[in-house]
Amino acid sequence: KANPDWDGRGVVVAVLDTGADMSVPGLLKTSDGQLKVIEARDFSGEGDVKLTRVQVTTEGDVAVLRTEEGVVRGVDNFDTEPADGFYWMGFFSEKQLEHARVSDLNLDGDGEDTFAMVAFRPEEGGEPVVIVDTDGDGDLEGEAVRKSYQAQPEWFSFSHPDPKKDQTPVAVTVTVFPEDKHLVEVHFDDGGHGTHVAGISTGHKIHGRDGFDGIAPGAQVLSLKIGNNNLSGGATTPDSKRRAILYAAQWSREHQVPVVMNISYGIGSEIEGKSDIDQVLTDALEDNPLLVSAVSAGNSGPGLSTVGMPAASPRTWCAGAMLTPENAETLWGGRVKGNKVFSFSSRGGELMKPDGLTPGVAWSTVPPHLKRPVMAGTSMASPQACGVHALLVSAAIQKSVPWTSGSLKQALIASAKPLKGYGLADQGAGLVNVGAAWKVLRKNAKTVLGELLLDFDVSVPVPHRPGTDGTGIYWRTGTFVPAYPMVQHVKIQPVMTASSSEKQRREFFAMLDLKASERWVQLDRSKVGVRHDSPASIEVRLDPKKVSKPGLHEARIVGTIRGVQGPVVTIPVYIVTPHSFTTPETRVRSFSGSLNPGDIDRRYLSVPAGASSMQIRMKAPPKKYGDAWMKLHDPEGLRVFSPKPHMSSKTQAVAEITVSGEDLRPGIWELNPYASFRNKERSSWTAEVRFVGIDMPSEVQYSVGDSGSVDTSVTLTNRFDRPMHGSVRAALLGYHRTKTQEITGPIKTFKVSLGKGTGGARL
Repeated sequence: KANPDWDGRGVVVAVLDTGADMSVPGLLKTSDGQLKVIEARDFSGEGDVKLTRVQVTTEGDVAVLRTEEGVVRGVDNFDTEPADGFYWMGFFSEKQLEHARVSDLNLDGDGEDTFAMVAFRPEEGGEPVVIVDTDGDGDLEGEAVRKSYQAQPEWFSFSHPDPKKDQTPVAVTVTVFPEDKHLVEVHFDDGGHGTHVAGISTGHKIHGRDGFDGIAPGAQVLSLKIGNNNLSGGATTPDSKRRAILYAAQWSREHQVPVVMNISYGIGSEIEGKSDIDQVLTDALEDNPLLVSAVSAGNSGPGLSTVGMPAASPRTWCAGAMLTPENAETLWGGRVKGNKVFSFSSRGGELMKPDGLTPGVAWSTVPPHLKRPVMAGTSMASPQACGVHALLVSAAIQKSVPWTSGSLKQALIASAKPLKGYGLADQGAGLVNVGAAWKVLRKNAKTVLGELLLDFDVSVPVPHRPGTDGTGIYWRTGTFVPAYPMVQHVKIQPVMTASSSEKQRREFFAMLDLKASERWVQLDRSKVGVRHDSPASIEVRLDPKKVSKPGLHEARIVGTIRGVQGPVVTIPVYIVTPHSFTTPETRVRSFSGSLNPGDIDRRYLSVPAGASSMQIRMKAPPKKYGDAWMKLHDPEGLRVFSPKPHMSSKTQAVAEITVSGEDLRPGIWELNPYASFRNKERSSWTAEVRFVGIDMPSEVQYSVGDSGSVDTSVTLTNRFDRPMHGSVRAALLGYHRTKTQEITGPIKTFKVSLGKGTGGARL
């Protein structure tokens, strides 16, 4: 309110998503009246139209353009012609979208229409244009000559032949590449996710209402489509994310305008922080001083080690998702006491991620084909953080305060407020506070963080993954924790800005003051000097006796530089101590607890040697209210889904899961009971975890005698030293037939005929 011009003006937000619908109120103009969406590109390939070189021919006294795909007339009605006499023609078909959410673009009741596109360059070296047969009647007369959206920012729609029925829900733009790529990129948001995200980060007058704004309503938008809605969840296609990142970086360099990328897209990593896309994002942020990014942590929580890629990039801001009491009540009718971290929000482990929290649910802009304007996920938390970055950059530009993507990140970490009841792995630095971050950014601009020092790289060996490293100390290796003289080696190396000179890099030196938050973490020194060209190394000792109690033990090591407000290095220390099941008395363990609405619990389970199956049953205690969900993660942090995940005292439902065979990976599993924020009261739960070790044949063969009787035996071997009680069930099936089916389309149908008198069939 005190600085209304610091609302993102002078900053461009690049939305890497499913596209942004620039026709909806909220994405029309910025707060100062500028065009909101200034660029629209499709890197997913969903709307690509391949072009073929053609010339005008005459058929029955009618001038036409014809390819193997189709024919169109009316091109002779235009004053504008190609400079070289050749046209480039292709066809956009609704069949390209047969698996997408919106496949009937002109709302004529089917997805069978085709729209011709004729591209050419009117003059040598001039801007290419395209004529689109928007009504699909095969005649270009009356159609507009359009330039690429970047040169002529106008959208259009594919219209129904009957104007009274023209309710087309999708705004369409084009980018024309006739000679070089032989392509017209058709951009639209048929998923809604990108439009929602764009509104959160930059919306202005959402739904046409004054004051209903996103975080940075003064910022403009680059809509860079990476999600193909023909794929599940609007998934990316190979290389689309990389090309969009590099395009945003190039745009920033060419226009010399700060660009804040929002990437509400990600997937789990096999080795966190080491994927190719992580490195692409890291390199782009290091090489382009005006480029910043916010990335969603992922929706794979609440288990540890679930932050995926590219959120694992050390240079980006990784956003975890929180729920405020106001959002819970207003958007869902739930009631929670205090701010909560959403259970789905991905957590840290090997990495110092997430960096912080922003709200993970919002009412925002959506295309007309979507009716529900509320969405939730870390996808919604990331654009909140993206908008915050735009606010800080906007203020810095107008006050001539030096900044880098690294100094923005450090200021947000230094000023964040941790939520009570949550640890570093859940929330990083805590809830973002943009006003406090501005004060830190302004103060630190006068230090090495202003324009010289970008960040610090931290490297720590990961014990359960020999040969790999992370950015945190993470012991999840049974009950073993190294005692002195064994130490954990941590390397710290400064990363300089792209604008720093070779002389500045060569002469750079800083002294880090080091401190551990818990006594069971001891450092070999309290200070360490760091240079640009060689990493500093410290040794960390752990005290196993202090972390022997089952559970998650957290600490942090922070490094500060004199004169710089807040930590410049944060190294998490996580020790996971599991419950063991190694003796006959501990093959079965019972756990219990109670949860406020929106809360989770953590129980760590170590798979005993010889176990062939893990069985978990969770239910409400007798005569107590209980309504909770069972969430289970394997030793690598991957979510394991249960066919019966929900328990309830009201319905007597019991949550159950059995993991057996090769699926029962050795290591430490994480059991997370979770109470929905929609619950009206505190929920009690009990869980029984049972391990069994049974060797049994995968199949039993037998013969049927002349009398039709079966005489066979099954041998089971108990690996454990405790009797197992169970049951054996046999089923006799009359006929058995196997047939291989080849599925070539989305649905395959085949008939199964049953003989007379058949009692049933198992398919």
